[in-house]
Amino acid sequence: MLASPVFPMNIRRVLPCVLAALCLCALFTACSRQDERDFAAARRLLPQGRAVGHFRSPDELAGDQIRTRIEVAGVCAELSACGEPVYASAELPGFYIRRLYRPAWEDSRGPTRQVDDLVNALHRANLEGLRGEDYHLAAIETLLVAVRADGRSGGLIYPDRWAELDLLLTDAFLMYGSHLLAGRVNPETIQPEWVANRRGADLAAVLETALRSGDVAGALAKLAPPQRGFRQLREALAYHRAVAARGGWPTIPVGQALKRGDRGPAVAALRERLRLGGDLGAAVSRDPDLFDEDLEQAMVRPALLDQRGAHGIWHRNRRQQIVQRHALLFMQQLDSTLRFGRNRLGLYSTSEAGGAPTAFIPLAHNIARKYAGIVKGINRVLATETVTGIPTTAHILGGAVMGENPKEGVIDAQNKVFGYENMYICDGSAVSANPGVNPSLTITAIAERAMSKIPAK
Repeated sequence: MLASPVFPMNIRRVLPCVLAALCLCALFTACSRQDERDFAAARRLLPQGRAVGHFRSPDELAGDQIRTRIEVAGVCAELSACGEPVYASAELPGFYIRRLYRPAWEDSRGPTRQVDDLVNALHRANLEGLRGEDYHLAAIETLLVAVRADGRSGGLIYPDRWAELDLLLTDAFLMYGSHLLAGRVNPETIQPEWVANRRGADLAAVLETALRSGDVAGALAKLAPPQRGFRQLREALAYHRAVAARGGWPTIPVGQALKRGDRGPAVAALRERLRLGGDLGAAVSRDPDLFDEDLEQAMVRPALLDQRGAHGIWHRNRRQQIVQRHALLFMQQLDSTLRFGRNRLGLYSTSEAGGAPTAFIPLAHNIARKYAGIVKGINRVLATETVTGIPTTAHILGGAVMGENPKEGVIDAQNKVFGYENMYICDGSAVSANPGVNPSLTITAIAERAMSKIPAK
């Protein structure tokens, strides 16, 4: 008996599987090309910027990318764009959530003009003492070129590029604005006890307002400190950078003091230094190596200052780098005793024994006059000491004063801290009030007295 053919039966079994596989392949291919059709169709825009038909615009697709990146980053993970970390990780997500993840710097046609305004502002960051490269400037410019090239080519648009560019631009504004507002360095990280009145603002709200008004550069300018001193620092920075670009300050050789009639390279260097500082006129000297009358006047006569602007103040400061100021400290022993008391106006002192401290010390004034004659200088004293006769000192005193009991002071008459064994305070905090003169010898005397009260072992 011959066997019947099996091919027709096998074909009937395999054919449905083959047809199903072909349908799946066709469906997969259609799904994989859906985004490409959306991107290409998004270019057929109406004059109002709306996409034709049901296709979504490029900025809508970029918004989806922004939302995905922020949601994937989560709370603890780092958010990054184009391989660079997003520094404003606290403010940036909330900013996009309030915008429903719509791009801030792009519309359906591409990057807006606010992008160029921000890039230009970042290029000028060096004028504020900051660095544009700290705010993704290189990555932003690279992405901006790529996104605009896509637009000119008429080909596909890549929403991931749009999203990365938008995220970096927002982070750059928030960080640069923060540094303009409160500084790049937290002063408390340098000195923990430094109490700085740092300014604050809702930078996300500032950015939103700037985008609506179309004035990104103006919003950043308003964040900079308004004080005149900051403007002077900014002008001084530009001035010193210009000097550095010309080769820097000329070095004046160390040697004998220069005077009128001297000649040599040191005189020429001094003349150039004064010219760069604005203290010497613009007229060119016939003999730059000669210390003439003009150079002498530039050394001893204050330059004409424009008090209404910043340049005069900086000219004065640059002058002080050449015309040195010498502070003389005179100390002598004065055998006297002061008694401190309290009245309605606060703490006061009276002389109990010996002479009272005074601002006028004849010996000190004689030494100052002789020293001024040697260095060809002018001796001066604080106006408050001359007018009121009250000595001045900048030393901070008090804080652990003496008292008869813990309610009246921190230490007893022997400088021993109340309630503690073998603990003594012998520095300036033991001095109850400003004695009116340099307290170094007073502190030394109190410390020696305290040590004499400690029994010898």
